[in-house]
Amino acid sequence: MSNCNNHNMVFVRRTKIDGTILVNKQCMECGEHDARAYKKELLPANAPLFDEEKKEKLYIIQRQKEKEIQADLYQQQRESDWEPDKIKWFKDVYDPYLKTEKWLYKRDLVLKRDNYLCQACLKNKANQAHHLTYQNVLDEPLFDLISVCKPCHDKIHIKKYEKYRL
Repeated sequence: MSNCNNHNMVFVRRTKIDGTILVNKQCMECGEHDARAYKKELLPANAPLFDEEKKEKLYIIQRQKEKEIQADLYQQQRESDWEPDKIKWFKDVYDPYLKTEKWLYKRDLVLKRDNYLCQACLKNKANQAHHLTYQNVLDEPLFDLISVCKPCHDKIHIKKYEKYRL
């Protein structure tokens, strides 16, 4: 999952918050590192410092790739698991409903009720309304809807396909 093919792993000096020196190995190209701690005697005098910035960039790349894979799996599973009638219902009925004044009004009421705060993470600004159930879809009561941010909404829907996650 790294962005280099041939890791150039070298011993690096890593300093913990309390000042303790650790010896790890890190790829000088991409930032990949092993979690193993090595004996301080192995640390060359001219050993470079552990590059936190490279490590963070690598993690960001890895998380993005994982999200893309999850989204692809979710879409593939959604399409393959659903019978044609269900796909047709979403395409012909549900998706157009989400563009109606009736839905947009309910969505706005829910967002205002929840003070535009995502009810899943309680941190992010909410910009979507999520159905808690689909029992009353197309005529849902407001208590069946909650405000969520896009990342949480995606997580809620991907959760169903967790067995396909990496």
